Amino acid sequence: MRTTEEEILKIHLAPSGNVWYSDGIENPRAASGGLSGFVGGLATHGSLHFRVLGIPSHAPLIMELYQRYCSHRKDGTLEVASPLICENERERHDPEIALYRMRQCLFPPSLGGWHHFTELDYPSYAIAAQLAKDKGFNDHIRRLLLTHPAWHDLTFIPTIRAEYVVHLLSYIIDPRWFVDFNYPERITKIKTYLGLTPRVMRAVSRGEAKDARSKRCRAALYCWKGEEPSAADMERPGNFLWRRWRYAGGGMKGDLRATQAFISYFIRTWQQQLASRQAGQLLEMFLPESLLRGHEVTSYQDHAGQRTTTL
Repeated sequence: MRTTEEEILKIHLAPSGNVWYSDGIENPRAASGGLSGFVGGLATHGSLHFRVLGIPSHAPLIMELYQRYCSHRKDGTLEVASPLICENERERHDPEIALYRMRQCLFPPSLGGWHHFTELDYPSYAIAAQLAKDKGFNDHIRRLLLTHPAWHDLTFIPTIRAEYVVHLLSYIIDPRWFVDFNYPERITKIKTYLGLTPRVMRAVSRGEAKDARSKRCRAALYCWKGEEPSAADMERPGNFLWRRWRYAGGGMKGDLRATQAFISYFIRTWQQQLASRQAGQLLEMFLPESLLRGHEVTSYQDHAGQRTTTL
């Protein structure tokens, strides 16, 4: 039985942290009390069907809703969608406008429209919520990372650094949030969001990452770039990023070219897992030959064949 718009509770957080909501087709209004009190009070709400934009700052809200009402053996339904439902950041910061935009969204899930929140979504939001508590990288976050659909493919890279990956995941949340509606096969939007440009990378390579975009760029760079491999290790198939770095001449230019390749690998393999683990989807989102070369391809395929899925 399909749920109608009148039965769906839309929720949004103002920049101040105040909770706003729109019950069905009613006008948006501010809730009294804090986040936990609002979510706890929903136990007596007639419908437990919720919609929330998948913004990193919403991670604590999404976790509360999911754990209280929408996880296994619970009766509730939680849906999330791209922040790009709003035209710009100003609209996202205005809870009344954002809630109206949420009602107007007709995008399909593959383009960032509403989709049911599942175990595939859980690790990204749980990691973001934990980092929002200023707990830093710890054993709990490490365990969450091990369940993330993108993690196995990332471990193909010998120099991958988990402590930076979790921050990158908390910035991105979901690759579907960055789809270009005119060119859905491209990932230009996410590379721009991460600051993968010569100007930003130059500042990051100099240790001058201060603004938000520079910090995102720094996280992307240091996900793969730790200590430079030895001459022998440089030839390992999984060190394809370091070889990209070397071929580009090292330095800032190498940092940029290799990090762009890293994000292409990261996002495409993540998209592949999202597609392949959902019933009825047989989409080829990642073709190893499009990014890897020669023995890198066969080595990656061997690594992918070792994947164990617990979701």
